[in-house]
Amino acid sequence: HLGLLPVGGMTSARDSLTGAAHAVDVAWHLILPAFTLALPFAAVIARVSRASMLEAAREPFVLASSARGLSARRVVTNHVMPNAMVPVVVLIGQHAATIVAGAALTEAVFGWPGVGYLVLHASLHRDYPLVTATFIVISTSVVLVTALADAVVAWLDPRIRLA
Repeated sequence: HLGLLPVGGMTSARDSLTGAAHAVDVAWHLILPAFTLALPFAAVIARVSRASMLEAAREPFVLASSARGLSARRVVTNHVMPNAMVPVVVLIGQHAATIVAGAALTEAVFGWPGVGYLVLHASLHRDYPLVTATFIVISTSVVLVTALADAVVAWLDPRIRLA
């Protein structure tokens, strides 16, 4: 136990913190839960990003752009990156939905009062209307995140049309 980061709760026991000091304290307590939620997906996203960039870099239009004399930076930012980001954005949208829906265990472990924590306690106390309402909120957020990812994909690749 090194004591580098707080392992539980949303804030420190000091109630006198206000304003920016309180925001910094909450952010300090957020580091471990955020890493716990994000790290399992970071490796997958990195692998897909790399594979997608390598695949897009081998496309004929990228080779033609390089042959026309465009700088490597311009080729990557204008031609490779937009085409490579489509599968990455889709994957991030799916993982964000999984994180939103699966945060209950992380919230319970770290003592953060969130929607997942609310669902857990409501189900333990058999508060079915609250469980139903929180599932509606979670489902709505998953649909919104997925729709946002679809909109970003349509913006990145104009060939894709949203129905």
